[in-house]
Amino acid sequence: MSEADSIEYHGRADRARCEYCDRRVDASPGRTTGHRRCHARGGPPGPGIVLAGDPPARHGRLAAYARAEKCDACVAAGTRLAVDPTAGSAVHAVETGPTSSW
Repeated sequence: MSEADSIEYHGRADRARCEYCDRRVDASPGRTTGHRRCHARGGPPGPGIVLAGDPPARHGRLAAYARAEKCDACVAAGTRLAVDPTAGSAVHAVETGPTSSW
């Protein structure tokens, strides 16, 4: 599976996002020094991950459910699958998509 095929429900630690326009910027260690600002809007960088209590991006959830219906296999990694919408997309894949074993 390529990176383009994956859906990042909770973001990436090596990315920051502009607090003004939500544009993603590289935040890899050693990439830049000093204050990083968004080139488009000049906003301060925020975390590129979903923090406790924040909802994941809606487009990620919709994409996950759409792909779950057509997938050959579903891998849900890095989650306890105890909270929706992440848990729901894996269950949706089992109910509508590939043959699976838990």
